[in-house]
Amino acid sequence: MRLRSASTLASYNLMNPIPQPKAGYRPQAEDTSVEADVAYYYFLRQKPLTERIKLTQNLMRMAKHLAIASVQRQYPNDSIQAVQLRASHRILADKYTSAFIPGGTLVEWQQQDALTLTQRLHPQFEKLGIAYYLGGGLAAAIWGEPRVTQDADIIVQFQSDQLDRLISTLEAEGFYCPPADVEEVRLGVGKTISITHTQTLDNADLIAMSDEPFERSQMSRRMLIEDLGAPFWVCTAEDIILQKLLWSQRSRSEQQWRQVLGILKAQATVLDYDYLSRWADQIGQVERLTQAFLEAGI
Repeated sequence: MRLRSASTLASYNLMNPIPQPKAGYRPQAEDTSVEADVAYYYFLRQKPLTERIKLTQNLMRMAKHLAIASVQRQYPNDSIQAVQLRASHRILADKYTSAFIPGGTLVEWQQQDALTLTQRLHPQFEKLGIAYYLGGGLAAAIWGEPRVTQDADIIVQFQSDQLDRLISTLEAEGFYCPPADVEEVRLGVGKTISITHTQTLDNADLIAMSDEPFERSQMSRRMLIEDLGAPFWVCTAEDIILQKLLWSQRSRSEQQWRQVLGILKAQATVLDYDYLSRWADQIGQVERLTQAFLEAGI
Protein backbone atom coordinates (compact mmCIF):
# COMPACT_ATOMS: atom_id res chain seq x y z
CA MET A 1 0.00 0.00 0.00
CA ARG A 2 1.37 3.44 -0.95
CA LEU A 3 1.35 6.43 1.37
CA ARG A 4 -1.27 8.98 0.31
CA SER A 5 -0.48 11.68 2.85
CA ALA A 6 2.67 12.77 4.63
CA SER A 7 0.79 14.50 7.46
CA THR A 8 1.25 11.62 9.92
CA LEU A 9 5.00 11.32 9.37
CA ALA A 10 6.24 14.41 11.18
CA SER A 11 6.88 12.56 14.45
CA TYR A 12 9.08 9.90 12.84
CA ASN A 13 12.87 9.95 12.96
CA LEU A 14 13.31 13.53 14.12
CA MET A 15 17.08 13.10 14.31
CA ASN A 16 17.17 12.30 10.57
CA PRO A 17 14.21 14.12 9.05
CA ILE A 18 12.72 13.17 5.71
CA PRO A 19 14.49 15.20 2.99
CA GLN A 20 12.67 18.01 1.25
CA PRO A 21 11.71 17.29 -2.37
CA LYS A 22 13.72 19.03 -5.04
CA ALA A 23 12.25 21.06 -7.88
CA GLY A 24 11.13 18.80 -10.72
CA TYR A 25 10.49 15.78 -8.47
CA ARG A 26 7.81 13.50 -9.87
CA PRO A 27 5.79 11.05 -7.74
CA GLN A 28 5.21 7.52 -9.01
CA ALA A 29 1.44 7.98 -9.33
CA GLU A 30 -0.79 10.93 -10.09
CA ASP A 31 -2.81 10.44 -6.89
CA THR A 32 0.30 10.51 -4.66
CA SER A 33 1.61 13.82 -3.38
CA VAL A 34 5.26 14.73 -3.83
CA GLU A 35 5.77 14.79 -0.04
CA ALA A 36 4.22 11.36 0.42
CA ASP A 37 6.30 9.89 -2.40
CA VAL A 38 9.52 11.29 -0.93
CA ALA A 39 8.56 9.88 2.48
CA TYR A 40 7.70 6.48 1.02
CA TYR A 41 11.11 6.09 -0.61
CA TYR A 42 12.88 7.49 2.43
CA PHE A 43 11.42 4.70 4.58
CA LEU A 44 11.86 2.10 1.83
CA ARG A 45 15.60 2.85 1.77
CA GLN A 46 15.77 2.08 5.49
CA LYS A 47 14.69 -1.52 4.89
CA PRO A 48 17.26 -4.23 4.14
CA LEU A 49 17.29 -5.47 0.56
CA THR A 50 15.89 -8.86 1.61
CA GLU A 51 12.83 -7.22 3.15
CA ARG A 52 12.21 -5.17 0.03
CA ILE A 53 12.46 -8.27 -2.13
CA LYS A 54 9.97 -10.08 0.11
CA LEU A 55 7.50 -7.24 -0.41
CA THR A 56 7.52 -7.97 -4.14
CA GLN A 57 7.25 -11.72 -3.53
CA ASN A 58 4.22 -11.18 -1.30
CA LEU A 59 2.56 -8.99 -3.93
CA MET A 60 3.09 -11.62 -6.64
CA ARG A 61 1.67 -14.38 -4.44
CA MET A 62 -1.28 -12.19 -3.52
CA ALA A 63 -1.98 -11.59 -7.22
CA LYS A 64 -2.13 -15.35 -7.77
CA HIS A 65 -4.43 -15.74 -4.78
CA LEU A 66 -6.80 -13.08 -6.11
CA ALA A 67 -6.85 -14.64 -9.58
CA ILE A 68 -7.75 -18.05 -8.15
CA ALA A 69 -10.34 -16.59 -5.77
CA SER A 70 -12.03 -14.67 -8.58
CA VAL A 71 -12.36 -17.85 -10.66
CA GLN A 72 -13.79 -19.74 -7.68
CA ARG A 73 -16.37 -17.00 -7.08
CA GLN A 74 -17.29 -16.75 -10.75
CA TYR A 75 -17.62 -20.52 -11.26
CA PRO A 76 -18.67 -21.93 -7.85
CA ASN A 77 -19.91 -25.22 -9.32
CA ASP A 78 -16.77 -26.04 -11.31
CA SER A 79 -14.64 -29.06 -10.48
CA ILE A 80 -11.14 -28.53 -9.11
CA GLN A 81 -9.72 -29.44 -12.52
CA ALA A 82 -11.91 -26.87 -14.27
CA VAL A 83 -10.96 -24.18 -11.74
CA GLN A 84 -7.27 -24.99 -12.26
CA LEU A 85 -7.63 -24.69 -16.02
CA ARG A 86 -9.49 -21.37 -15.83
CA ALA A 87 -7.12 -20.00 -13.18
CA SER A 88 -4.02 -21.02 -15.12
CA HIS A 89 -5.36 -19.12 -18.13
CA ARG A 90 -6.01 -16.06 -15.97
CA ILE A 91 -2.63 -16.18 -14.19
CA LEU A 92 -0.51 -16.81 -17.27
CA ALA A 93 -2.49 -14.36 -19.45
CA ASP A 94 -0.77 -14.05 -22.84
CA LYS A 95 1.76 -16.73 -21.82
CA TYR A 96 -1.02 -19.31 -21.65
CA THR A 97 -1.09 -21.99 -24.33
CA SER A 98 -3.61 -24.79 -24.81
CA ALA A 99 -0.70 -27.24 -24.98
CA PHE A 100 0.18 -26.48 -21.36
CA ILE A 101 -1.33 -28.87 -18.79
CA PRO A 102 -1.20 -27.44 -15.24
CA GLY A 103 -0.16 -29.68 -12.37
CA GLY A 104 0.24 -29.13 -8.66
CA THR A 105 -2.49 -27.76 -6.43
CA LEU A 106 -4.08 -24.34 -6.00
CA VAL A 107 -2.34 -24.06 -2.62
CA GLU A 108 1.06 -24.79 -4.19
CA TRP A 109 0.48 -22.12 -6.82
CA GLN A 110 -0.15 -19.49 -4.17
CA GLN A 111 3.00 -20.38 -2.23
CA GLN A 112 5.37 -19.76 -5.16
CA ASP A 113 6.36 -16.80 -7.31
CA ALA A 114 8.59 -15.82 -10.22
CA LEU A 115 11.56 -15.12 -7.95
CA THR A 116 11.26 -18.55 -6.35
CA LEU A 117 11.27 -19.90 -9.90
CA THR A 118 14.56 -18.11 -10.60
CA GLN A 119 16.03 -19.68 -7.47
CA ARG A 120 14.79 -23.07 -8.68
CA LEU A 121 16.56 -22.54 -12.02
CA HIS A 122 19.86 -21.38 -10.52
CA PRO A 123 21.41 -24.82 -9.78
CA GLN A 124 20.38 -26.08 -13.23
CA PHE A 125 22.18 -23.22 -14.96
CA GLU A 126 25.21 -23.62 -12.70
CA LYS A 127 25.38 -27.36 -13.37
CA LEU A 128 25.29 -26.78 -17.13
CA GLY A 129 27.85 -23.97 -17.00
CA ILE A 130 25.37 -21.40 -18.37
CA ALA A 131 25.83 -17.84 -17.16
CA TYR A 132 22.59 -15.94 -16.51
CA TYR A 133 21.03 -13.06 -14.62
CA LEU A 134 17.55 -11.93 -13.68
CA GLY A 135 16.55 -8.74 -15.52
CA GLY A 136 13.38 -7.01 -16.68
CA GLY A 137 10.49 -5.98 -14.47
CA LEU A 138 11.34 -8.31 -11.61
CA ALA A 139 14.88 -6.97 -11.34
CA ALA A 140 13.42 -3.45 -11.43
CA ALA A 141 11.12 -4.39 -8.53
CA ILE A 142 14.06 -5.82 -6.56
CA TRP A 143 16.06 -2.60 -6.85
CA GLY A 144 13.19 -0.14 -6.94
CA GLU A 145 9.46 -0.01 -6.29
CA PRO A 146 7.97 -3.32 -5.07
CA ARG A 147 5.37 -4.40 -7.63
CA VAL A 148 3.62 -7.34 -9.25
CA THR A 149 5.18 -8.83 -12.36
CA GLN A 150 3.82 -11.83 -14.22
CA ASP A 151 7.08 -13.57 -15.01
CA ALA A 152 10.85 -13.50 -14.77
CA ASP A 153 13.05 -12.23 -17.60
CA ILE A 154 16.24 -14.29 -17.44
CA ILE A 155 19.10 -13.42 -19.77
CA VAL A 156 21.19 -16.49 -20.55
CA GLN A 157 24.58 -16.87 -22.21
CA PHE A 158 24.90 -20.28 -23.79
CA GLN A 159 26.51 -21.96 -26.78
CA SER A 160 24.38 -23.64 -29.45
CA ASP A 161 25.50 -27.09 -28.31
CA GLN A 162 24.17 -26.40 -24.81
CA LEU A 163 20.57 -25.77 -25.91
CA ASP A 164 19.44 -29.39 -26.11
CA ARG A 165 20.94 -30.21 -22.71
CA LEU A 166 19.27 -27.15 -21.22
CA ILE A 167 15.83 -28.07 -22.58
CA SER A 168 16.06 -31.72 -21.53
CA THR A 169 17.17 -30.64 -18.04
CA LEU A 170 14.28 -28.19 -17.72
CA GLU A 171 11.72 -30.70 -18.93
CA ALA A 172 13.04 -33.25 -16.42
CA GLU A 173 12.51 -30.60 -13.72
CA GLY A 174 8.85 -30.18 -14.67
CA PHE A 175 9.04 -27.21 -17.04
CA TYR A 176 6.96 -26.86 -20.17
CA CYS A 177 9.21 -25.53 -22.96
CA PRO A 178 7.22 -24.57 -26.11
CA PRO A 179 8.74 -26.52 -29.05
CA ALA A 180 8.20 -23.59 -31.42
CA ASP A 181 10.20 -21.24 -29.16
CA VAL A 182 13.01 -23.79 -28.86
CA GLU A 183 13.17 -24.31 -32.62
CA GLU A 184 13.28 -20.56 -33.34
CA VAL A 185 16.19 -20.12 -30.94
CA ARG A 186 17.91 -23.16 -32.44
CA LEU A 187 17.60 -21.66 -35.95
CA GLY A 188 18.71 -18.23 -34.78
CA VAL A 189 15.45 -16.52 -35.77
CA GLY A 190 14.26 -16.07 -32.18
CA LYS A 191 15.83 -15.15 -28.84
CA THR A 192 13.20 -16.11 -26.26
CA ILE A 193 11.93 -19.39 -24.82
CA SER A 194 8.94 -18.88 -22.53
CA ILE A 195 9.03 -21.70 -19.96
CA THR A 196 6.38 -22.52 -17.35
CA HIS A 197 6.76 -24.73 -14.29
CA THR A 198 3.76 -27.05 -14.34
CA GLN A 199 3.56 -27.57 -10.56
CA THR A 200 3.67 -23.90 -9.52
CA LEU A 201 2.42 -22.08 -12.64
CA ASP A 202 5.38 -19.70 -12.58
CA ASN A 203 6.70 -18.44 -15.90
CA ALA A 204 10.09 -17.21 -17.12
CA ASP A 205 11.32 -15.89 -20.44
CA LEU A 206 14.78 -17.24 -21.17
CA ILE A 207 16.36 -14.61 -23.40
CA ALA A 208 19.51 -15.43 -25.36
CA MET A 209 22.16 -12.79 -24.68
CA SER A 210 23.42 -10.76 -27.63
CA ASP A 211 27.16 -10.42 -28.13
CA GLU A 212 27.16 -6.63 -27.78
CA PRO A 213 29.40 -4.50 -25.51
CA PHE A 214 26.57 -3.35 -23.24
CA GLU A 215 25.19 -6.90 -22.97
CA ARG A 216 28.65 -8.21 -22.04
CA SER A 217 29.05 -5.46 -19.46
CA GLN A 218 25.74 -6.36 -17.82
CA MET A 219 26.67 -10.02 -17.56
CA SER A 220 30.11 -9.21 -16.13
CA ARG A 221 28.57 -6.99 -13.40
CA ARG A 222 25.70 -9.27 -12.31
CA MET A 223 25.27 -9.72 -8.56
CA LEU A 224 24.69 -12.92 -6.59
CA ILE A 225 22.00 -12.58 -3.91
CA GLU A 226 22.33 -15.32 -1.29
CA ASP A 227 20.28 -14.12 1.69
CA LEU A 228 16.85 -15.46 0.68
CA GLY A 229 17.32 -19.17 1.30
CA ALA A 230 18.57 -19.99 -2.21
CA PRO A 231 20.92 -17.94 -4.41
CA PHE A 232 20.25 -16.26 -7.76
CA TRP A 233 22.07 -13.84 -10.06
CA VAL A 234 20.46 -10.46 -10.77
CA CYS A 235 21.26 -7.53 -13.02
CA THR A 236 22.74 -4.54 -11.15
CA ALA A 237 20.61 -1.50 -10.39
CA GLU A 238 22.68 0.65 -12.76
CA ASP A 239 22.27 -1.75 -15.66
CA ILE A 240 18.52 -2.19 -15.21
CA ILE A 241 18.18 1.62 -15.18
CA LEU A 242 20.02 1.82 -18.49
CA GLN A 243 17.99 -1.08 -19.91
CA LYS A 244 14.73 0.56 -18.93
CA LEU A 245 15.80 3.90 -20.44
CA LEU A 246 16.30 2.14 -23.76
CA TRP A 247 13.07 0.15 -23.56
CA SER A 248 10.98 3.13 -22.48
CA GLN A 249 12.30 5.15 -25.41
CA ARG A 250 11.52 2.38 -27.90
CA SER A 251 8.09 1.54 -26.54
CA ARG A 252 7.08 4.98 -25.20
CA SER A 253 6.00 3.05 -22.11
CA GLU A 254 5.09 5.06 -19.03
CA GLN A 255 5.48 1.91 -16.92
CA GLN A 256 9.11 1.50 -18.00
CA TRP A 257 9.82 5.13 -17.13
CA ARG A 258 8.16 4.70 -13.74
CA GLN A 259 10.45 1.75 -13.06
CA VAL A 260 13.50 3.88 -13.89
CA LEU A 261 12.37 6.52 -11.38
CA GLY A 262 11.60 3.90 -8.75
CA ILE A 263 15.11 2.42 -8.92
CA LEU A 264 16.74 5.85 -8.84
CA LYS A 265 14.70 6.88 -5.80
CA ALA A 266 15.31 3.62 -3.93
CA GLN A 267 19.03 3.35 -4.76
CA ALA A 268 19.98 7.03 -4.90
CA THR A 269 22.65 6.85 -2.20
CA VAL A 270 24.49 3.77 -3.50
CA LEU A 271 24.47 4.03 -7.31
CA ASP A 272 27.66 4.10 -9.39
CA TYR A 273 27.03 7.41 -11.14
CA ASP A 274 30.26 7.26 -13.15
CA TYR A 275 29.16 3.96 -14.69
CA LEU A 276 25.67 5.30 -15.38
CA SER A 277 27.02 8.41 -17.09
CA ARG A 278 29.60 6.53 -19.14
CA TRP A 279 27.18 3.98 -20.53
CA ALA A 280 24.34 6.48 -20.99
CA ASP A 281 26.72 8.35 -23.30
CA GLN A 282 27.62 5.18 -25.21
CA ILE A 283 24.00 4.11 -25.76
CA GLY A 284 22.65 7.59 -26.48
CA GLN A 285 20.67 8.08 -23.25
CA VAL A 286 22.41 11.07 -21.61
CA GLU A 287 19.48 13.45 -22.06
CA ARG A 288 16.93 10.93 -20.81
CA LEU A 289 19.10 9.95 -17.84
CA THR A 290 19.45 13.63 -16.91
CA GLN A 291 15.66 13.99 -17.05
CA ALA A 292 15.26 10.88 -14.90
CA PHE A 293 17.67 12.32 -12.32
CA LEU A 294 15.57 15.50 -12.19
CA GLU A 295 12.27 13.64 -11.73
CA ALA A 296 13.81 11.31 -9.12
CA GLY A 297 15.13 14.24 -7.09
CA ILE A 298 18.83 13.46 -7.69
